Amino acid sequence: MPKLRVNQEYAKLVKRGDDSPDNQYLRENLTDARLFIRSIEERNQNLLKVATSIVRYQQEFLQHGATAMQPLILRAIAEEVNLHESTVSRLTTSKTILTPQGLFSLKHFFFFSRQQFGWRYLINGHQCHD
Repeated sequence: MPKLRVNQEYAKLVKRGDDSPDNQYLRENLTDARLFIRSIEERNQNLLKVATSIVRYQQEFLQHGATAMQPLILRAIAEEVNLHESTVSRLTTSKTILTPQGLFSLKHFFFFSRQQFGWRYLINGHQCHD
């Protein structure tokens, strides 16, 4: 990803100790821009952690195809990467990953019901069979 940064020419326009309305406006916008950049960087780092964790859980699928898909729930990834489940859900929405098996939505790697996954499912975090 390209690195985001504040244009230094604009940052230099902010004068220390100048409380004029124009300088306050520039200072506030410079602060907002830096916070925005930090937020985007944190989001990208979290997305990388989540995607890496999904790939680790789904190694069998990536090597052998759909029949080797492992049951996976959002909570397992959230706990591994130390994020809230809702954060993992938002991070994986409308995101895709290119794998040896093709291009997939990150949501493809999760299942939400026993019927969706088929004969394998989880009870209290343990893999079970019908």
